[in-house]
Amino acid sequence: MVQEPKPSRGMPRSLLYALIPVGFLILVAFMVLSGRDTSETATEAAVEADNTVPQPVEEAAGTQAPAEPAN
Repeated sequence: MVQEPKPSRGMPRSLLYALIPVGFLILVAFMVLSGRDTSETATEAAVEADNTVPQPVEEAAGTQAPAEPAN
Protein backbone atom coordinates (compact mmCIF):
# COMPACT_ATOMS: atom_id res chain seq x y z
CA MET A 1 0.00 0.00 0.00
CA VAL A 2 1.07 3.53 -0.72
CA GLN A 3 1.19 5.88 2.22
CA GLU A 4 -0.37 9.31 1.85
CA PRO A 5 2.15 12.12 2.06
CA LYS A 6 1.87 14.18 5.23
CA PRO A 7 2.05 17.95 4.91
CA SER A 8 5.37 19.13 6.26
CA ARG A 9 4.31 22.72 6.85
CA GLY A 10 1.16 24.78 7.12
CA MET A 11 -2.10 23.82 8.77
CA PRO A 12 -3.59 20.35 8.50
CA ARG A 13 -6.14 19.79 5.76
CA SER A 14 -8.91 18.99 8.21
CA LEU A 15 -8.57 22.41 9.80
CA LEU A 16 -8.54 24.08 6.40
CA TYR A 17 -11.66 22.17 5.34
CA ALA A 18 -13.41 23.24 8.56
CA LEU A 19 -12.53 26.92 8.02
CA ILE A 20 -14.25 27.12 4.62
CA PRO A 21 -17.86 26.71 5.88
CA VAL A 22 -17.08 28.75 9.01
CA GLY A 23 -15.88 31.63 6.84
CA PHE A 24 -19.01 31.36 4.72
CA LEU A 25 -21.25 31.52 7.79
CA ILE A 26 -19.36 34.56 9.09
CA LEU A 27 -19.78 36.28 5.71
CA VAL A 28 -23.53 35.55 5.63
CA ALA A 29 -23.96 36.76 9.23
CA PHE A 30 -22.11 39.98 8.41
CA MET A 31 -24.29 40.64 5.35
CA VAL A 32 -27.52 39.96 7.28
CA LEU A 33 -26.55 42.15 10.22
CA SER A 34 -25.31 45.01 8.06
CA GLY A 35 -28.53 44.85 6.03
CA ARG A 36 -30.61 45.37 9.17
CA ASP A 37 -28.74 48.57 10.00
CA THR A 38 -29.48 50.15 6.64
CA SER A 39 -33.03 48.91 6.18
CA GLU A 40 -35.52 51.63 5.35
CA THR A 41 -39.05 52.01 6.56
CA ALA A 42 -42.07 51.88 4.27
CA THR A 43 -42.49 55.65 4.57
CA GLU A 44 -38.91 56.28 3.47
CA ALA A 45 -39.35 53.92 0.53
CA ALA A 46 -42.55 55.69 -0.56
CA VAL A 47 -40.90 59.11 -0.43
CA GLU A 48 -37.96 57.82 -2.44
CA ALA A 49 -40.26 56.22 -5.02
CA ASP A 50 -42.20 59.48 -5.44
CA ASN A 51 -38.99 61.42 -6.01
CA THR A 52 -37.63 59.06 -8.65
CA VAL A 53 -40.71 58.76 -10.90
CA PRO A 54 -40.16 60.83 -14.05
CA GLN A 55 -42.75 63.50 -14.63
CA PRO A 56 -44.36 63.79 -18.10
CA VAL A 57 -43.16 66.61 -20.32
CA GLU A 58 -45.97 68.90 -21.41
CA GLU A 59 -46.75 68.87 -25.11
CA ALA A 60 -44.17 66.20 -25.87
CA ALA A 61 -44.82 63.92 -28.82
CA GLY A 62 -46.70 60.76 -27.86
CA THR A 63 -47.75 61.92 -24.38
CA GLN A 64 -51.13 62.92 -23.12
CA ALA A 65 -51.81 66.18 -21.34
CA PRO A 66 -52.24 65.76 -17.59
CA ALA A 67 -55.87 65.46 -16.54
CA GLU A 68 -57.40 68.46 -14.82
CA PRO A 69 -58.62 67.75 -11.30
CA ALA A 70 -62.42 67.85 -10.94
CA ASN A 71 -63.70 70.55 -8.60
